[in-house]
Amino acid sequence: MEEAERLLIVIRQDIYPLTERLVAEGNNLFGAAVLAGPSLDVVVTGSNRREEDPTLHGEIDSIKALYKGLKVKGVNRREG
Repeated sequence: MEEAERLLIVIRQDIYPLTERLVAEGNNLFGAAVLAGPSLDVVVTGSNRREEDPTLHGEIDSIKALYKGLKVKGVNRREG
């Protein structure tokens, strides 16, 4: 599967449903995902959550979810 095709699948199956739900709650139409490896596996997805916090754009929400998941799994973030 080509990367572009995989990205479209992720948008359709992972990002869009979350974003659609949050837009219905009054948030903006912006979503994001963190992908891993050559197969572009979905690690986390996020979407705009301005109703909760005006700084929570889709990419920021995704990064926060990733970091929270790493802490839960006991993985130390890389200091740099």
